[in-house]
Amino acid sequence: MYCARGSRRWNAKCSTRISTPPSKSLALPTERGGADQGTTSRGHTTGISPRVRKPVGGVHGPGDGGAVAGELFVDTSAWYALAVRRDRDHGALSVALQQQIQRGSAIVTTNLVVAETHALLMRRTTRGTALAFVRHVDRVPNVVVRSTRALEARAVADWLERYADQQFSFTDAVSFAVMAERAITEALTLDRHFATAGFRMRP
Repeated sequence: MYCARGSRRWNAKCSTRISTPPSKSLALPTERGGADQGTTSRGHTTGISPRVRKPVGGVHGPGDGGAVAGELFVDTSAWYALAVRRDRDHGALSVALQQQIQRGSAIVTTNLVVAETHALLMRRTTRGTALAFVRHVDRVPNVVVRSTRALEARAVADWLERYADQQFSFTDAVSFAVMAERAITEALTLDRHFATAGFRMRP
């Protein structure tokens, strides 16, 4: 998810370096002019980082067996940095995404995340950059999961209602529900809410 515009930047560090240039299969069109580096999107926390219990019911929780092999979820904060070349996290996120694609991973996101990223790019960059992102994000190896009434109902029950003490957004909750249902354990994101929900953050 993308939190408040004035939120503090997360100190996500990339400990892995590779010399291979980013592959064309993963490249998103980038906005060379860059965004205001002082206001780049980063998620909020509530000041604590509890490990949220996995939801009960008919969905898989983080780390459950039967995972869909080779899937990585990508959140708004990562898509934005990937699309804006001058963003300070662009390089680390590009390397992490390239590594996953080279391993054969499918890149999973939701239409709510796509809408959120498009709106953010419209506000921070140019209309052309935002349009290019929308045109490219649904291409192989990316998988865009479309939200449904049933998926949203699970998201509300399993994440918003159950963990009312957390500042999860609706987009967060649907992302978590998709990850749980597909047994995806890792997210390319700068939003600490994913760690709070029990998922592993990359890079």
